[in-house]
Amino acid sequence: MKKIALYLVMAFTSFQLSAQAEPILKSKKGNYILPQTGDWGIGVNADPFLIYLGNMFFIDNINQAPVFEPNNLDQSITLKYFKDEKHAYRFGIMLQNRYQGVKIDVDDLDPNAAPNAKVNNFIRTSHINVMLSAGLERRRGASRLQGIYGAQTNIGYGSGDRMWYKYGNDMEYYSAAVSPTRNIRQPQSAPRVNIGLSGFVGVEYFFAPKISIGGTFFITTQYSQELAYTFEVENWDDVEKKSVFETTKIDNRISSFQFFTNNMGGNLQFMFYF
Repeated sequence: MKKIALYLVMAFTSFQLSAQAEPILKSKKGNYILPQTGDWGIGVNADPFLIYLGNMFFIDNINQAPVFEPNNLDQSITLKYFKDEKHAYRFGIMLQNRYQGVKIDVDDLDPNAAPNAKVNNFIRTSHINVMLSAGLERRRGASRLQGIYGAQTNIGYGSGDRMWYKYGNDMEYYSAAVSPTRNIRQPQSAPRVNIGLSGFVGVEYFFAPKISIGGTFFITTQYSQELAYTFEVENWDDVEKKSVFETTKIDNRISSFQFFTNNMGGNLQFMFYF
C-alpha cells in the first residue's frame, strides 16, 4: 500500500514538473508571444488589406494609388477574452454590404427641352447582411502555430435585394410619353432574420508577439424567418394633375432550416492581443 501511494505521489509530481516545464514562448526582448490569462484580443478580416497590398503590384498607371472598393464590403470583427491560456470567450460581428448605382441617359420628355436633350435616370441596388455571435474557444499547441476550435451562437439580419429608382423626367411628361405608372421601390427578395449554432475549427500563426494571422472554418445550422416588405409605385392622376404614390405590402412569413459550411465573412483574419 505504501508503494502504491509512493508511486502516485511520484507520478503526480512528475506531471506537475512536466506541466511547469512546458515552454513559454517569449521574444528576444522578453515579451510573451502567445496570449495570456486576462488578455483581450481583437481581430479583423485580412482579405481587404491583402487585396490592397496585392493591387500595389498590379497598377497600370504609376500615379494611380491602390484603393479600397467601398461599394462591396465584407468585414468581420472578433473580440476575445482569455479566462486562461487555453480558453477564451469569443464575440463577433460580421457585416456584408453590396451596393451598385447605375446612371442611364434617357431623352428629355419636356416639350420645351432642346432637341436631343438628355436627362439621367438612376437605379440603386443594395443588400446588407449583419450577424452577431458569442461563444467559447479552446486552443491547442505551445508553439507559434496554434489550433483553435469551439462553438458559438449566431443571430443575424439580411435586408434582401433592394432596388430604388430615381427619374430625370417629371411624371407629367413621363406619363404622357411612356406610361402612367413607374416603379419607385422594388425589392427583389424578402428581408429575413436568422438564428443559428456554429461549430468551428481553425489555426493561428503568431508572426510577432501577440499578433497573428489565421483562418477559421465554420459548420452552421440555422433557422431563418422572412419578414414583410413593400413595393412602391408612382401613378399619374390625370384629373388632379399630380403624382399619387401607392404602396403594396408583401408578408409571406416563409421560414426554413439550413445547414451549411462557410468562413463567416473572410478567408484570413489578423488578431491583436493586449
